[in-house]
Amino acid sequence: MRTLIIGGLRTEIFAFMTTFYTVISWLLVFGYWLLIAGVTLRILMKRRTVPSAMAWLLVIYILPLVGIVAYLSFGELHLGKRRAERAKAMWPSTARWLNELKGSSRIFATEYSEVARPLFQLCHHRQGIDGVKGNQLQLLTTTDSTMNALVRDIELARHNIEMVFYIWQPGGLVDQVAESLMAAARRGVHCRLNAGLGWQRTVLPQPLSQHDA
Repeated sequence: MRTLIIGGLRTEIFAFMTTFYTVISWLLVFGYWLLIAGVTLRILMKRRTVPSAMAWLLVIYILPLVGIVAYLSFGELHLGKRRAERAKAMWPSTARWLNELKGSSRIFATEYSEVARPLFQLCHHRQGIDGVKGNQLQLLTTTDSTMNALVRDIELARHNIEMVFYIWQPGGLVDQVAESLMAAARRGVHCRLNAGLGWQRTVLPQPLSQHDA
């Protein structure tokens, strides 16, 4: 009788462990493909250049785990703690400049167009300064129109170009901006481009890296 009970318990334990391992195996397989699908979707949503996206997808599908770790480590731009601390350290000098600017009341406009009013109200509420006189405002609502306008203005520049990019990501219309800057530098225009992220020689187009516009 005791032998039958022990044998029955062993059978139940074996059946339970078999079911447990089967469930765990299916969960791991599901999680594995879900992770690959998630990273693939992330790459596609980042709107990378076609060669860059294809290269990352190829690595991920050939060497999935290595490719995923490599992409999450090196494939995206991250602000990081150091950049946040640097921005915080710069704020006192920026605040002093804003206070000095507020003291020059004669440079601020008192009347705005219907288009400009909401934007300058936003500036007033966020930074405490109003719109400055002697400027023209044009609203650009799409990426293509913005980049094309930049290229056009660069081509018309004769003396000086000062540009600030929050993120510089090579590819597409950004390369046209780079080519226009290099052409401007070659014809004697003083060009300076400041980019918060992505402005490393390793990710710049080779000619722009050489010109250091």
